[in-house]
Amino acid sequence: MSLKQKNNELSRLLGAAIAVLIAAWAGSFIGDSYSARATAYILILAWSVLGAGILCFITRNSTKSVTPVSLILWVISVWVWPILLLVYWQKKVK
Repeated sequence: MSLKQKNNELSRLLGAAIAVLIAAWAGSFIGDSYSARATAYILILAWSVLGAGILCFITRNSTKSVTPVSLILWVISVWVWPILLLVYWQKKVK
């Protein structure tokens, strides 16, 4: 494994960790009871973890180094992963 691949894995992990923190923050504003907030947090967390897994699969061969911009793009991508998955499938079909 090259250094660039290790850096890419680092950006994936950091992006996923930041997405989890955002999920916790967003979940705290939903609902009046503990069970409503916990349910919202679990659903938001599942969305972001699934997105991180899909993005890891899509970018598994990438060797780009970690930059602040790439980290920000990764965090945003974790939340909008269905769009990225559709683009990936469209490229695979062609």
